[in-house]
Amino acid sequence: MPFFWIGDPAHLPEGAAVRIISAPHEAIGAVAAGLPVLPHAFGAPAIPGRPSPENARGVVEVIERAVELVR
Repeated sequence: MPFFWIGDPAHLPEGAAVRIISAPHEAIGAVAAGLPVLPHAFGAPAIPGRPSPENARGVVEVIERAVELVR
């Protein structure tokens, strides 16, 4: 299975090379140009090193989504 990140692209460092994908199989073609990202909306901006209760549900949803994708 190709590697990709599931999350909010805005949570990645500014200027990061990101390639938005809509399905996991697109990661193979995107990885040469940047980190393949399967977008998932969160409730609030992310602050590195700080837990965000507003984003807790989104974190659980991303984990559930990832588990479903590998089944």
